[in-house]
Amino acid sequence: MVTLLTYRTGRGVAGRCDAGCYDGADARCECVCGGTNHGAGFELAVEQTRQIVDAWMAERRADGWLPALSEMEPGLPIVNGLLF
Repeated sequence: MVTLLTYRTGRGVAGRCDAGCYDGADARCECVCGGTNHGAGFELAVEQTRQIVDAWMAERRADGWLPALSEMEPGLPIVNGLLF
């Protein structure tokens, strides 16, 4: 089962979006994607997850939580998974 998106806090994993969501055929799920990927299939869910992350990052930058990409120091590790 491929996990597309994991949300972590200081206490560990707080939510994730995985095959239970994007391959879901039953009732709507309540995962970290907010149901966007539910039943969408892997390929579409990958694209939608990229859009979700891009929007979250833009919101955090606008809120001042993250530096603009141009302000980031070269060599900082970027932690991401298989999709990015």
